[in-house]
Amino acid sequence: MTYTTLLTERTGAVLKITTNRPEVLNAQSRILLVELDDALQRAVDDDAVRVIILAGAGQHFSAGHDLGSPQEMADQKKTPLEGGAHVQYFSMPWDFGPRRTKEYLFTGDFISAAQAEKSGLVNRVVPREKLEEETMALAQRIAERDPYALKLAKASVNETQDAQGWRQAMENAFKNYMLTIPHRIEMGTYGPKAREKAPKDRFAVLNKKTPSP
Repeated sequence: MTYTTLLTERTGAVLKITTNRPEVLNAQSRILLVELDDALQRAVDDDAVRVIILAGAGQHFSAGHDLGSPQEMADQKKTPLEGGAHVQYFSMPWDFGPRRTKEYLFTGDFISAAQAEKSGLVNRVVPREKLEEETMALAQRIAERDPYALKLAKASVNETQDAQGWRQAMENAFKNYMLTIPHRIEMGTYGPKAREKAPKDRFAVLNKKTPSP
């Protein structure tokens, strides 16, 4: 597959995959997700690749779902899959605990880098100018370890999470997300008619703002 939204770079046993849509803050379009899935699967199938770095071109890693870039809108007309690029992943109660999670969900507050590090949401925070260097150094350290031992260690951690209810919690959160769809269609923020509007007009109702003329 020839990638139009990704860049790949191999350094020894480390593969760096960079989402390359800086003009839209690397928003995740359907095309990007299909290409990313292909790149990750190829890396998984390559025994010489031991560590994958996922990065974003430009100043931002990703703005999240692509809600209306020209490329995404054109692709939705050609490939009218309901929901576009949307995928829901909800681990906040595990990362922050229930009380802090509810605060963020109810207020919509941003999470600072310092707060993310303090809460364990990210492992470490480094100056931007050292980000690539620090990331590659960590990746190379991991790549030197026995891959079979790492595989089993990762499996043990994941199976512990599943035993604690992680997988069931993810499925429950996705079920609850799906239950919002009729309500969002009624509000005009979801579905084919919603996608005909500009994103700022589509979601103006959430902030009780009058759509732009």
